[in-house]
Amino acid sequence: MKRVIRSLAAVALGLFFVGAAFADTLELKDGRVLKGKYLGGTQAVLRFEINNEVQTLTLRRLSR
Repeated sequence: MKRVIRSLAAVALGLFFVGAAFADTLELKDGRVLKGKYLGGTQAVLRFEINNEVQTLTLRRLSR
């Protein structure tokens, strides 16, 4: 019985990490939350894929 419980726990934990590995979340300062896949970027531009559509976000630098 312990073996079955241990196996189910391992499967559940594995599924949790697999699901987390495929989804990225980006929260913008205006409160919007984007869920998709981070594709990379630079200091000025961020690329994010949402529903098979690539969105390019321009980042503003804060002056100090």
